[in-house]
Amino acid sequence: MQTVTKSEFNFHDREANLCELTKEVWRRYFIGSEEEIRETLVVFDPNCIIIGAGKHEFYESRDIFAPEVLLALEQRKGILFQFKRFWAKMRIISEDVRLVYGEIDIDGNIADGRARFTRDAHFSVFYRYSGDSWKIISLVQSTPAKERGVGEHFPHILVDQIEKAWEHADKMTELAQQDNLTGLLNRGAFEKMLADFEAKSCMAVAIYVDLDNFKAVNDTFGHAVGDTVLKRVSEILKNVFRKEDNIARIGGDEFCAFFGIDTTDHTRIQNSVRGRVEQLLSKVPIIVCQGVNEVHVTFSIGICVHQIGNSMIPADVLEIADRAMYEVKKQTKNGACIHLEDDSVLRYIGSHVQSKGYRLTLPSDRVGE
Repeated sequence: MQTVTKSEFNFHDREANLCELTKEVWRRYFIGSEEEIRETLVVFDPNCIIIGAGKHEFYESRDIFAPEVLLALEQRKGILFQFKRFWAKMRIISEDVRLVYGEIDIDGNIADGRARFTRDAHFSVFYRYSGDSWKIISLVQSTPAKERGVGEHFPHILVDQIEKAWEHADKMTELAQQDNLTGLLNRGAFEKMLADFEAKSCMAVAIYVDLDNFKAVNDTFGHAVGDTVLKRVSEILKNVFRKEDNIARIGGDEFCAFFGIDTTDHTRIQNSVRGRVEQLLSKVPIIVCQGVNEVHVTFSIGICVHQIGNSMIPADVLEIADRAMYEVKKQTKNGACIHLEDDSVLRYIGSHVQSKGYRLTLPSDRVGE
């Protein structure tokens, strides 16, 4: 990676090294401060012509060009530029006119490291010695045609590339964290979330949901129907919980939500949790039927509310919620059991919520898989 260092900015010397001064102009354009850019604009002749790489970049005076340069300064905030290659040569046109031409290869990185792009541009700059200094009377920048799209020019092309790179990176991250069938967090993403919670000190809530009679669905109607039931369950969870509640499918028919809560009032917590549990139980049974065959899928729900910190970690909270869920399995199914901090008693809540549930009727000729 080539280093382009700040150099003296003196265009008054008739014998000045215009190649080095041109490099300094480009350095300021990509990484210079606002003060340096405003100083650079003085070097442009008031009637200069600037032609950029895109169809929008055509400026017939310094006054038209200046606002665009200052806009570029704003748009490149957060971009870290590094010059890969930078060369310039000079040709004498006449006693007072010089042509400097060359090429810039530059890498751009978003400050947080999420995206990277490459810029390759050719340039030619005409200087005229006028009065007591060299002035830029024409600057032409071009991008190789194979790399340039219609209307693409700096900084707009870079901003567009960055946004697309962000969208792609975000989408890839999201897909890597999702359960393929339900779109909820997968087990790996859920475990990473739990690890991140270890650094926090807050009241945490784990709500563990296991499906009752799900195996009978697969055995009776086939796994494709079982997948349909799992998708229905994920829709129910998404409607009851928020995205920030970290809803995950952590096993075949096991689901969990894990989140922090900003109160230590156990009555308020229990009332809040009860409301969500009642919403969940009001959506079942999910009745799968085909002819005389009928299976009712319900929820066994275990909840733990506990302060994270000291000796209690998120995995402990989840384990207690898991045990509470198994208590429901043993006792009643289609119900919920909650364990509150400093309360050794498992309390049943919402075990008899009235609901019509959801009916999934299959064609009578459907064959189980």
